[in-house]
Amino acid sequence: MIRLVTLFFLFSCTLYAQTFTITPQTTIYFNKQNRVTKTAAQELATYLAPVIGKMPQYSAVQPSSISQRKIILAGSDTTVLKDKKLSFALHRLKEDGFILYITPDTLYIVSNNDRGVLYGTYYFLEKYVGYRFLSPDFTYTPPPHKLTLQPVLDIQEPAFAYREIFTTESDDWKYALQNRLNGRLGHRTLSEYQNPRFGRGVNIFNMFTPFALVPDEKYHCNGQLIYSDHEVQQIAAKKTGEKIAELVPAKEDYLYIQHEDRNSFCPKDGKTAQEATAAFLRYGIYIARHAEAAPGHRFLLEAYQWTREPPETFTPLPKNISVMFSTIEADFANPLKAPENAPIRNDLKAWRRYTDSVIVWHYNTNFSGYFQPHPNLYALSEDIKDFAKLPHVKGLFLQGCYETPKSEFAALRVWVFAKLLWNPRLNVDKLIREFCHYYYGKAADAVYAYIHELHRTAKQLHQKLLLKTPPTAPYLSDASLDRYYQILDKGYAKVQKAPLFKAHLEEVYATLDYVRLLNSTDENKRAVSRKRFLHFLQTHPKIENYAEGAQIDSLKQIIHMKRQKPKAPKESRRLQGGSEWRDFQEYTLKLCCARIEQDPKASDKIAATMRGNQGEWGFQLDVNTNLPKGKWTIYARAKITLNPGHTLLDKSKVALFFGIYPTLIKGAWFIAQFTPGEYRTVKLGTIDTRKTDAGYIWISPPENDIVQKLWIDRIFAVKQN
Repeated sequence: MIRLVTLFFLFSCTLYAQTFTITPQTTIYFNKQNRVTKTAAQELATYLAPVIGKMPQYSAVQPSSISQRKIILAGSDTTVLKDKKLSFALHRLKEDGFILYITPDTLYIVSNNDRGVLYGTYYFLEKYVGYRFLSPDFTYTPPPHKLTLQPVLDIQEPAFAYREIFTTESDDWKYALQNRLNGRLGHRTLSEYQNPRFGRGVNIFNMFTPFALVPDEKYHCNGQLIYSDHEVQQIAAKKTGEKIAELVPAKEDYLYIQHEDRNSFCPKDGKTAQEATAAFLRYGIYIARHAEAAPGHRFLLEAYQWTREPPETFTPLPKNISVMFSTIEADFANPLKAPENAPIRNDLKAWRRYTDSVIVWHYNTNFSGYFQPHPNLYALSEDIKDFAKLPHVKGLFLQGCYETPKSEFAALRVWVFAKLLWNPRLNVDKLIREFCHYYYGKAADAVYAYIHELHRTAKQLHQKLLLKTPPTAPYLSDASLDRYYQILDKGYAKVQKAPLFKAHLEEVYATLDYVRLLNSTDENKRAVSRKRFLHFLQTHPKIENYAEGAQIDSLKQIIHMKRQKPKAPKESRRLQGGSEWRDFQEYTLKLCCARIEQDPKASDKIAATMRGNQGEWGFQLDVNTNLPKGKWTIYARAKITLNPGHTLLDKSKVALFFGIYPTLIKGAWFIAQFTPGEYRTVKLGTIDTRKTDAGYIWISPPENDIVQKLWIDRIFAVKQN
C-alpha cells in the first residue's frame, strides 16, 4: 500500500484537467519486435474499431512528435518509454502488475512483463471502453460512442502471484488472459497452449507420479514409495533431472513433486502421518538439490491428504521450494474459517513455520456431477478474501470442471473468481449481478434470484458440500427443484425472442434438468426435462463427460430409463439417536468396465452390471470425497445371475470380491450365500474415516464362468454412534 501511495504522489502533479480522446487517427505504439506487446496493440485496435468507427493504426516505430496523440504499450522492454517516472514506477510493481496512465496527449499501458501489457489492455477495454469478456464464446461489445477519457493514474497489482481456475473454459489462453489469470497446470503445460502471440503462463509441470519415477515394487510400501530410502531419493532425483531437461522450464515455472494419490503413508517413513510427512519433505528437498539441470528452478511439494498437516518440527524449506496445499477434505458449503473446516485452515496457517510460499489447491465443482447445482459461490469468495490476508499464501489453484465445457455456471465462476483473485476486496454479490446483467439480458434478475434461493436453501438445510455430493442431497429435492424452475421461468418469458440470452439461460436449466432426470419419479416432469436436456447436449457437442471419468453417452442411456424413489434399506431404518446414513446409487459410483441397466428389482429400478468372467474393480466409491468424518459400516446391495449348466459344487465358488483400498479390509462372498436373481445386502466392513487411511471401496466380479452377471444396485454407509 505504501508503494502505491508513493507512486500516486509521484504522478499526481502531472495529471491535467484536459481530456484525451481516442479517434481512428490515434496511433498505437508497441515495443519493436516484441510479439506479445504487438498482440496487445492488435487486440486494442481490433476491439476499439466497433466503438470509434474504424480501426486505429498500430506501429513499432517510435513516435517522432510528443504532441501527437498516441497510445504506448510497453512491457519488459521499456525503451519505447520517454517518461522516466514510468520507468521508475515499473520497478516498484509486483509481477504481472501494470500502470494505466492517461495524460492529455498520451495513454500509457505499461508493465514490468509482457503478459502484464495484455492484462492492462483488456482491463482498459473493460473498465474504460465498456467491454465484458464473459466466456470464450461470448464477449459483450459496447455500442459506438465517443471515447473521451479523463486524465488518470490507475495502478493495478494482483493479490496472488499465481492465479489459475482449472475449468475447461479457461483452457482458452486468450480468455484466461482477458481475465488476468496466469497459471497453467496439467494438460495446459503442453506446447499447444503456449501461443507465441499471447506469450506463456506460469507452468506447474508434474514430475511423474512416484511409482512412475521409481517403478520397482521393492521400494513400494502401503500405496506409497518409501520416501526415506536413500536409493529411492537417488533414483527419483535422476529421473526428475531427465524430465527437467526435456521440459526446459522457464524461471517462473514450478516443478511439482507429488506422492501417490492415496490417503495412506508408509510405516517405514514414520509411525504417524506427521513423521511420514517429514520423510516426504526430505525426499523433495533431496530431489530439488540433486536433480540434474535443477539449479535455479522452483519446486512445489504436495501437502495433500496425509501430508496436509506439517511436521511438529522441521527446518525451514529452501527458498526455491514452495508448498501446494490441498483442501480436499473440506465442507465447501462453508468457508475454511468456519468451525467445520477449522482443522484444515489451522494446517494451512501452520505451514508458515516452514515456508513463506504456499499455493492453495482449492475446489470449485462437484466431481460426481459437473452439471449439478453447487452452492459454494459465497463460501469460496470468503476463502479468497481470507487467503489474501495470509502472508505466506502466494497463489490459488481453483480446480473446477476440467473435462467438459458448459458445467454448472462455468463462465460465471471463471469471470467472478478471476476478478477476486486479482482484487479480493471486490464485492462478490455485485460481480454476480454484473455478470448476470450482461450474460442473461432481461433474464438476469431471475438468474440472480435463483442463485440466492439455491444458496439460501442449502444453508437452511445445513447442507454439506463434499467433493462428491450426490444429486439426492436435500437441497435438490423435487419440491426445491419446483421452486428453482418457477424462478427461472419468469426470466425465460422475457428472453424467448432473444436467441442468445435464451441459449445462455438454457445452460442454467440444464443443471436442474440433470438432477430431475436422476432423481424424479414423475414421468411427466422427466419428459420435459429430458427433451430440454438432450437439446442442450445437441447444441453443445463438445460436452464429453457429466462427472469425473463418466462419459456423457452413459448419461444419455440413464435418463431414458424409468426410475422409482428408492426406499431406505432396513439397516438404516433401525437408526436411532440422530445417526445418519448415506446412499450411493449406481450413477454416483465410479464405474470401470460396468454398464447401467434397467432392473425392476433394484431399489430405484436401475443397477450397474458386469459380466462374471471379468476381474476388474469395476464398482468403486471414493471414501474421502463421499463420507464425512466418522465411523461408518459399509454395505452393498448385490445380486448374481448364473450361467446354465452349473452344478451343486459350483456353489462353493466366489460370487464377488470386495475391499476397501489400501487398508487390509478385503474379502469375498460366495455363490451359496445368494439366491440367484435376488438382491441381498452384503456387508463390506466398518471404517473410521477419522483414523483410517482408506482410499476407496471396490467390488469386482469373480472372474469365473459360473456367474453370468454381477449386479450392484447401491452402496450405502450407516454411521455408528
